[in-house]
Amino acid sequence: MEDLSETFFGATDEERLGIEHKEIMLSKEQIKKNIKYYEDAMRNAAKEMRFEDAAKFRDHLRHYKDLEILEDRPL
Repeated sequence: MEDLSETFFGATDEERLGIEHKEIMLSKEQIKKNIKYYEDAMRNAAKEMRFEDAAKFRDHLRHYKDLEILEDRPL
C-alpha cells in the first residue's frame, strides 16, 4: 500500500518531519531522556510562540512515547 501522505503532499510524513528510518536500539534510559528533552523543547518553543517548531517537537515526543510503550510491553 502506498503512503497517502506522499500522494497528497509529495513526501512521506517521515520526510516532511525530517525523521530518518534507522535501525538503532535505544535503551530505556535513552528513550526517557529523549522524552524529557522533547517535552522541554516543545514547551519552550510554544512559550516563544514558535508553534511550528513546537509541533515538530510534539511529533518527535509522540514517537519516543510510543517506543516507551513498546519497550514496556511483555513479549
